[in-house]
Amino acid sequence: MILQYRNISGFSQTDRLIFQICLFFEFFISIFVILTFLISAKYMIKYNFHLNFKIIMHFTMIGFVVDVVARMIIILYEAEVLDFEIPEIPSKPWQNEVNDLIFVCSLIRVFYMVIISNAALMFACERYFATIFIENYEKTSRSWIPILLILPTCLAAIFGSIVFHFEFIPLWFTGFLGFFMNFTSFFAFFGLYLVNWKKLQIIKTREINEKYSLSYRFQLNENVKVMRWVKTISLFVTTIDCSLIFVFIGASLENFENISVYFHFILNLSLVIYGQSALFLALLCDKTFRKIFLKNKHIRSFTYPFFNRWFPKDFAAPQNRSLSTNEETDIYFTNLSSQWAKIDLRKPVLPEIRKRKSGGKLYNWMKKYRKKLNRVESSNATVTSL
Repeated sequence: MILQYRNISGFSQTDRLIFQICLFFEFFISIFVILTFLISAKYMIKYNFHLNFKIIMHFTMIGFVVDVVARMIIILYEAEVLDFEIPEIPSKPWQNEVNDLIFVCSLIRVFYMVIISNAALMFACERYFATIFIENYEKTSRSWIPILLILPTCLAAIFGSIVFHFEFIPLWFTGFLGFFMNFTSFFAFFGLYLVNWKKLQIIKTREINEKYSLSYRFQLNENVKVMRWVKTISLFVTTIDCSLIFVFIGASLENFENISVYFHFILNLSLVIYGQSALFLALLCDKTFRKIFLKNKHIRSFTYPFFNRWFPKDFAAPQNRSLSTNEETDIYFTNLSSQWAKIDLRKPVLPEIRKRKSGGKLYNWMKKYRKKLNRVESSNATVTSL
């Protein structure tokens, strides 16, 4: 049985000291990661993403928090802060090595590794449905879409975690499946992004008609904007995932216990740093989203020490009150209307003179001049009739 737990009691005092320093360092980083993820997830609920996109995004973010909590529990046992006893007659296969709590935490760890490998594919499928139902996708929730995407992914992750722990398939085949899922997810997402981007370029070159309405353009433009943002994150996640697969295999080698323990601690420390880096990338990689996210004072506070040097203008800009969803939508539609509005040149557009309760000198002068013109026109009409 392959578990995400290592017993360091049999190592020398020097090795145990190194392992414990790494464990406590990872533990305190994990606390910071949990806080930043929860703050970011809370703020992203308020942003103008589609509900289905929000559900998938928060599923991956909260899932990572649960994964980190499971790892923190394992750290307490590995650092020998908590202890457990192995029963003389174990009733379950894993009780020969660990207790039930460590086994469940180990299952959660592998479960989330499978989830994150398919995250890009879930986002790609959600944007695919947004493309199919683009005419009314923002107006209709279609709550069955995230259920259709998340439920099979969870079932596959549960199956994969059990298969991995009980070694139903060879370790090399597990690594191959990891590569396959990551590359499939990324290229599926990237292909759909290109399809939407090309469609938007074609529509921008055509006149506004019934097929390509203002609403259609708005939906497609929002679709491409969100996919461009997620594409950068997916590329980073896919690259790091594929790199860590080798470390994951090295940490699972039972025949080389001394080497696998080092790989084990390198893998887990890398995963927590990688999760925090992915969050920073999501918050700051796109200029449009960066300005929106930095309006939140909590996000500004934990990103300022690390990224103020790279984005001084964004951090120095005065942060006004964040707009609500309706206000952002109204402003966006107003801008699009001014860009795509058609002017009928056959009908002259006359300026509309609004009545004022009290005006200045210019208003009174125009009023008198208009009355004088009316009198002249009426006199001319009288002379003509005579």
